[in-house]
Amino acid sequence: MSLSFSRLFSLQLVFSQSLICLLKVIIDRFGGLLYIGKAKNLRDRLRGGHKAFLWGWLDRYEPDHVRITFVTINQWQKPGLLYELETLILQASNPPYNVKIPREL
Repeated sequence: MSLSFSRLFSLQLVFSQSLICLLKVIIDRFGGLLYIGKAKNLRDRLRGGHKAFLWGWLDRYEPDHVRITFVTINQWQKPGLLYELETLILQASNPPYNVKIPREL
């Protein structure tokens, strides 16, 4: 599955609703995966900033060259799904802005 960069969300976007229990991905304009993580509430998680934003600035990414996308997951139906998805994607892709990558499930 390929995502069009222009259809992803700008980091400057203000989320109007709280998105509960999700897997978030930060991508550069060349399709490089910079960061992946899970959050209970996206707006609250990004409100005070995020290390991926700082590191992107330090790496001299233009704000328009970095986007975020996410998938909401009903945690009550699949309690361990977020952790398992995050772990598998981290192991397969080794994104540069993730510090800790689990070795195994």
